Formats: sequence, C-alpha cells, structure tokens
Amino acid sequence: MKTFIKYLLLSIIVLGGVFASIYFLLLPSQLNSYTYTTEQIALIRENDLVYDFVRAGKSTLMSTALNNDAKNIERTDLYLVKDTDLPENVDYEHLYTVMSTLSEKGYDNEQVMKLIKSATLDELHILMDSPLPVNMDVLYSALDKKFPVVQAYQLSNMDRDLSSLIMNDGTDYSTTVKLNNMGYSVEDIKALNKLGNTELNMVTVMKYLEDLPTLVSNESFDMKLLPRYIMAIENEGYEAEDAIVYVNDNEDYVDVEDIDMYGLYSDDFRTENPGSYTALVNKNHYLNADYAPTDITEFSHEEMRTDVATALGSLFTALNEQKFETIIVDVGYVSYSEQEELFNRYLEMFEDDEEKALERTPYAGYSEHQTGLAVDFYIRGSNFEDYEGYQWMLDNIHNYGFILRYPAGKEFLTGFPSEPKHFRFVGVEAAKIMHDYEWTLEEYKTIFE
Repeated sequence: MKTFIKYLLLSIIVLGGVFASIYFLLLPSQLNSYTYTTEQIALIRENDLVYDFVRAGKSTLMSTALNNDAKNIERTDLYLVKDTDLPENVDYEHLYTVMSTLSEKGYDNEQVMKLIKSATLDELHILMDSPLPVNMDVLYSALDKKFPVVQAYQLSNMDRDLSSLIMNDGTDYSTTVKLNNMGYSVEDIKALNKLGNTELNMVTVMKYLEDLPTLVSNESFDMKLLPRYIMAIENEGYEAEDAIVYVNDNEDYVDVEDIDMYGLYSDDFRTENPGSYTALVNKNHYLNADYAPTDITEFSHEEMRTDVATALGSLFTALNEQKFETIIVDVGYVSYSEQEELFNRYLEMFEDDEEKALERTPYAGYSEHQTGLAVDFYIRGSNFEDYEGYQWMLDNIHNYGFILRYPAGKEFLTGFPSEPKHFRFVGVEAAKIMHDYEWTLEEYKTIFE
C-alpha cells in the first residue's frame, strides 16, 4: 500500500511537471493573442517576463508603451495594465503620453493611476503643464468630490484652511476664491457666508471693505444701509458695531432744510474715469473743462451719448406700449462752456448772488450733463412727477439702465435737492443694484470701484 502511494505521488509530480512545461511552452503563443508583436514578445522573453505578461492579460497600453520605447519593458509597474481596468474606447497613444508625462513630473505609479481614473485625458493636461501640487492629498480629495481638475489643482495649492472651507463647508468655489483674492481671510469669508448668494456674489465685485465681515456678523446689519455704515466708519470715525447703531437709528440723516447746499462745493476730488457709466459728478467731484465725451449723438432733438440714446429709444417704446403720454427730453448733454454760460446768466439774473444762482444750476464742471449721461424730462402742462407714467418709470427705468439721480429723502447724500425730472444713465447692471437696494450713485460709489 505504501509503495502504491509512493508511485502515485511520483506520477502526480511528473505529470504536473509535464503540464507545467506544456503551459510555459504555450505562454509565448498566448502573448500573440494579446497583439504583442514578434519583437515585443522576444523582448518579453529576454527579460523573463512572459508569465507576468500572460497573467496580466491583454494590455494595449503596455504594447503602446513598448512601441514608443523598448526601455519601457522596465516600466511594467506603470504600463502593464489590463485593458478591462481602463476606460472603454480610450486613445492609448494619448493615454501613454499623459501617463509618461505625469510620471516624469514626479507622480508615482499609484498617483498616476488614480488620476487616470478620476479625470479625462484632456482634463489632465493642466497637470502635465504644471508643477506638482503642494498638497497632493487635497488634489485627490477634491477629485473624489468631483471638482473639475483645474479647480482640484488650484485647491491643492491653496492654504489648507481655505481649501477645506470650499471642500468641506460647501462654500461656492468661484465666490470663495474671488473673496480670498480680494483680501478676505478664511474667517472673514465664513462671516460673509451669512449673506445670501445674490448679495455674496455682489460683494465679489465691490471694493474690498475691511469692516464688512464685522458688519455682516451683527444681527442688526442691513445690506441696504451698507454704504451709510461705511460712510460713518470712513468719514466720521465710528467703529463697525457703533456705525450700525448710528445709521440704523438714522442719526446720520440731515433734513434738507439744514443742508448748506452752497457750502458743499469743493475742488477736493476730480472725477475719475469720467467716461465710465458710473462716473461720479457732484459738488465735490468735478470734471475738467476740457472733458467731453467722444460718442455724442442726437435723440429727441437733444445731444447725449450713443448708449443713452439707444436706451431712451427702448424706454420710449415701452412707455408707448403702456399707452402713456409721450414724454420729452428737455436737457441732455451740456458742455463745460455751455454750463459756464448758463451759470453766468443766472448770476447776472440774481445780481451776482452765487447762492441763488446755484439754486438754479451748478458751477461749470459740477454738472452731470457734461458727462452726456444725464437727461431731464418734461411733460407739457404739468410737473414731471405728476406724469401719469411716472410711477411706472420709477419701478421699471432701471431695466433700461437709468436711475432717478436726486430722490427725495436722500439730499443729505447727494448734496442736491430732490429733482424728479433728472435721470442718469449708469448701465443696466449698476441701475438694477441701485434700484434693488435703493442706493443713490453716491452710495453705490462708496462700496463699488
């Protein structure tokens, strides 16, 4: 019995060896079925890698790598990947280029494979053309959270607290990056996130306001009053918390009867960028004598800038569709010399009494009409505020890029008495903001560039 078992075991060993020999003899032919070329198979055999290649299964990537460089036989750890482990319909030449470049950049094999499975080849070109990320773990975490490669790469090079705020706290990537680039810290941005999306997006196009995070954190903060808070801080020296109390209690308000309209004039500030739709011209922001817009045209027998005329055409069409009486443009563009002549006529009329003359018209250089962006309307037979379509205009004129420039109750901010007929073109985007938050141009310019 023992002899039988001994011979049985010996037979099994012999047969196993025979089958193994047959298997290994057949391995090279298996490589043929994987589309390796004769030269590649010879290279594989020369490096004693036949078994590894057969065990790996069909690898078009490895074949492509060998076609590009025979030395890649030494990079089986990177390129010997089974076809079924890669995305379907992949461009293997493109894949090889991306993988080899990433490897040369310094990504290890595991990192390269993770990137290949996390993004498209085209998306990975940003990594091919860029230095290694500062925080590799953040890159992979961002890709796992489905951030686009560009954003994931940028996150990986950010301060960790900032990238964590975006990835883990659910803050909007674009908005957060803009706020940080403006100068707001991570803690500032956390405070600002108390705002709604619309207001937060608006903050990204405002000036950098150092006190804004503190203001927003106060439960009594009111976005409509933000410009006045900033004025109280910058012009009157209030701390942020005290500015909220001061403005919310309307302590900054000055009754129109108590405003020294004449004394407000100064030459402290020359109007910056006078061609801008939101250029500020008032009693302390003046225009040079030689400033004149270059795109003057005519509408309703008055001169004005081209975009103003276009917007007025649309406005007049809308008023007609509403069946309102046609309004008339009374004043449009007024040059510096024309304004100077007008003021001098009033000065003569009031026997050199400047205060009385200024009640009728500003000094030359201090009139918005010189910008070509201001228009005065009138309606035959009545004051313009009695016009049947006046309320409709107040409710809708921002859609055409206009604001009521000198509203009642805001004289302490504009420095001018209420003037219901005087409208100013600022562009649709700015006009909508000013309408929605009930801001004058002075308030808007306090927080916007």
